[in-house]
Amino acid sequence: MIDERIGLVIGEFYPPHFGHAHLIGTARARVQKVHLVVLDRPAEHTIPGDVRAGWLRKAFPESVVHVINDHDTDINRRATDILHAVGAPADVLFSSEDQGAVMATALQCENVDVDRARRAVPIDGEDIRRDPVANWRFLLPAAAAGLCRRVAFVGAESTGKTTLSKRLADVYGTDWVYEYGRDYTVEKIGEGTNDHWDTHDFVVIAARQGQIEDKAALTAGPLLFCDTDAFATAIWHERYLGFPSREVQAIADDRHYDLYVLCGADVPFESDGVRFSEDVREWMTERFAQGLADRAEPSIRVTGSVEHRVEGIRAEIDRLGLLSAVSIFDAKRFAS
Repeated sequence: MIDERIGLVIGEFYPPHFGHAHLIGTARARVQKVHLVVLDRPAEHTIPGDVRAGWLRKAFPESVVHVINDHDTDINRRATDILHAVGAPADVLFSSEDQGAVMATALQCENVDVDRARRAVPIDGEDIRRDPVANWRFLLPAAAAGLCRRVAFVGAESTGKTTLSKRLADVYGTDWVYEYGRDYTVEKIGEGTNDHWDTHDFVVIAARQGQIEDKAALTAGPLLFCDTDAFATAIWHERYLGFPSREVQAIADDRHYDLYVLCGADVPFESDGVRFSEDVREWMTERFAQGLADRAEPSIRVTGSVEHRVEGIRAEIDRLGLLSAVSIFDAKRFAS
């Protein structure tokens, strides 16, 4: 039976995982209001407390999430900071850590131990930080989406972006994101409006592409391969309308990729009733190269056979260490 008391769950949530979900679920089954307190130590944590709190809010919208700067090692002063953040006395602390009873005493509330032996969910944050790839399945989806590395494929029409996205997803046992703009184009062809494009069309494509990608990142795994992105949409706006779009560029600037792959135009053009830009493939390729040079993310240009391109991309992923724990938890990824 759920009572009206106030419950607390306190932790680093570094990062949030299903062990935390079990703890929070136990609290929600027992008390009416659950407050989640994220302990943040900027000198030690590469993922800011506000980022971790955002992931928790997505996972547990019915709970109230707070962040406190955990600079004080004195447990009584820490308890004071926690209660000040919550804004009310706590009735019960739900904890899976050895120090839970001590913290509850400082908070002057009841303590409830939850799965301290990690039998229900055999994971903790240290395991994930040490080897995030091996323990990826334990991450809460919002945290997984925030931590996954994204590789975007860009280039002119019929240069192998889709083929490479699918192939690399198979190689790494993860997912790829399809090109929404193609579906949009097919729809315009069906409506008979493919001869008229305006900025609104590209804004819709850029925004929707990002939404599809972000949804895929929730379940993809540590790597996500993206067949185009908003940056590419901005270039295509120039191609079709002859001038850049601030609206589309703003969407592109708000997104980040861990690696861009520019696909060379040294493969035959395959007409399929949707592609219409064979004559500008070389210009498009160089325009993409110019745009990538202006971005901060690493990029690689690939040419040759599919196998040669795949080998080059895998070598670059290894060189950048995209799947290493150090890289996945790199503080620069979360800098505002």
